[in-house]
Amino acid sequence: MFDVSRREPRQLGSAGKFIDSLTGESIGVVRSVRCNSDGTCMSILADRKAGAYLRAPDERIHVYNLDLAAISSYNFGPSARYPVAHAWDPEESRLLVCETYKLLKPTTKKKNEESNNNNNNNNNNSSNNNKEQASSKDASEKTEEGEQTVEKERIQSIQRQKSQMLDIEQQSEIEVTTIFATAEHGLLKQDSRPLEIGLNSLLGLHVPNLYFVSQPTKNSETSIAVPRLVRKALRDFAGLGECSFF
Repeated sequence: MFDVSRREPRQLGSAGKFIDSLTGESIGVVRSVRCNSDGTCMSILADRKAGAYLRAPDERIHVYNLDLAAISSYNFGPSARYPVAHAWDPEESRLLVCETYKLLKPTTKKKNEESNNNNNNNNNNSSNNNKEQASSKDASEKTEEGEQTVEKERIQSIQRQKSQMLDIEQQSEIEVTTIFATAEHGLLKQDSRPLEIGLNSLLGLHVPNLYFVSQPTKNSETSIAVPRLVRKALRDFAGLGECSFF
């Protein structure tokens, strides 16, 4: 990152690598970068490589802290979403907003299917063990208790999956999430809200408001569809515009 406010560009901090600190592997291919107000953090959207030529959007938003030379991430995958746009507040250097879309297929589906297969395998193994140990009464009782436990866990797993799928189906197609970037605790979700009808996309934020681009509407005089800038208060500041101080 460079400071270009002077005659000669000046590098801020040291150059970092977009890699996982634990594995040392590349996190992905950088798709979009935004800088915060004081030049201490950069938010990054990336794509994951799927083969030699294909790419898939990463469900995480990453923030590189220049002072710590470290990367923090917030994962939208458990909510079956992925980020498409992001922006920092021009004054509050820790506040970040992100626009997310709903995934066509939840990222946890594959894991759930694997869990079901493992449970089925456990059931089959338990059934085989019952046949082999049928001659022992004590062993048979223990196996029966184990089967009941496995069956109970399987039912609970199915109920959790159905509940999760229902929550995902009820989600809005587009949501806007505000996040605090902290040095001590990483990225913390502050609030999330669906994109209201009539709005097209996120433009940015400046406390106490979020700014959006509306769907194009026809002008009565020119009959030309023109989008508008729309301002919406953050949830913590809702109703502030209706207050009269004096």
